[in-house]
Amino acid sequence: MVRFALNVSVSVVVILVAAWMSKRVPATAGFVAALPITTMLVLLLGRMDEVAFDDQIRFARSLLVGIPLSATFLLPFVAAPRLGLSFWTSFGAGLVLLAFGYAVHRSMFGA
Repeated sequence: MVRFALNVSVSVVVILVAAWMSKRVPATAGFVAALPITTMLVLLLGRMDEVAFDDQIRFARSLLVGIPLSATFLLPFVAAPRLGLSFWTSFGAGLVLLAFGYAVHRSMFGA
């Protein structure tokens, strides 16, 4: 239970700091939000729960593929000024790209 509380607390702090920073220094906020803090916690807590190292390796491989696929969500936001997209159009298009990325990931790694 302590580990769960630690994981939740660290995640909440990172999200709140990134949201606060996004108003003041968006580029730095993007970096903070991209930190693999959750991944590090999952690996560490998994080790403490005696998750097999082979399972952690499969997790890491899945992440290496999943990160760029999930980053496609951001493409419409990056293209918004050039394409004249609104926030909601960008958000919706990002969700469609994210769903596509998930389908690709699932086809590679299974359920």
